[in-house]
Amino acid sequence: MTCSSAAKSVLIVFNCLFFIVGAILLAVGFYVLFTPYSLEIFAVLDNGIIQAGVYCIIVIGVVIFIIAGLGLCGALCQSKPLIVIYLVIIFVIMVTQVGICAAVVQYRTRVNTFVSESLIGTMDNYINENSTNSSYTVGWNSMQIYFECCGTNGYQDWSNTTWGRDNAIFKYRTGAEYPITCCAVTDTNVVFSGMVEPSGFRDTDKCYGVGEAIPNMYMAGNGTTGCFTAFENYVVSNIQLLGAVGIGLAAFEIILFILGLVVCCTIDKKEEVV
Repeated sequence: MTCSSAAKSVLIVFNCLFFIVGAILLAVGFYVLFTPYSLEIFAVLDNGIIQAGVYCIIVIGVVIFIIAGLGLCGALCQSKPLIVIYLVIIFVIMVTQVGICAAVVQYRTRVNTFVSESLIGTMDNYINENSTNSSYTVGWNSMQIYFECCGTNGYQDWSNTTWGRDNAIFKYRTGAEYPITCCAVTDTNVVFSGMVEPSGFRDTDKCYGVGEAIPNMYMAGNGTTGCFTAFENYVVSNIQLLGAVGIGLAAFEIILFILGLVVCCTIDKKEEVV
């Protein structure tokens, strides 16, 4: 087998794998998009970039499909124009990834402050515990249940919100200092549609201090974990996986770029021979 044939065959195989990568990214994007209340949780962060992230994953998946298609067609048809377009797109993507990584490194020191301020700001948009019409309310209910946390930095944050100060607002527990979703649930995977069902919690009486000191084990995160810390821990626990995926994707693109160059150059040589 000649170098040209080998490069062409490997390029075809790698682009088939690239199709699979695109499919996985699309699946992840649509999973996040259609998971109940995930977008409401993103809304609580009150950041357009974070909210748009899920759509970016879907777009990247579509772009990978297009790139893989160009690579396959170019290799199978021995089409130099298609291979050139393929190489240009991959090069642009690699340069863009470097730019994004540089931006993340520069921005990372401001992320903690930004997320904390965003969370505190959206707490005032919390209407009441059983509201289904507010993305902020559903988002906070979902976040506190799923991440087992309460408030931004702790349950005390709720006393400084409109919900905490206004006694006319409906509360499951009269005079409560924090919403019922700050209480520990029997299963964090239970989906709450905003209409919170008290029977889904471990013990709401003890959660609110009946026979127990506050904070206590019947509160989400034992009453000591704010949602900022819980969200930060969630990101940190997944950052290595995201980093590995990013490095793997970059290495994959470099290999595809080199193979594309080899195929493109050998097409020229074949044309000269003819």
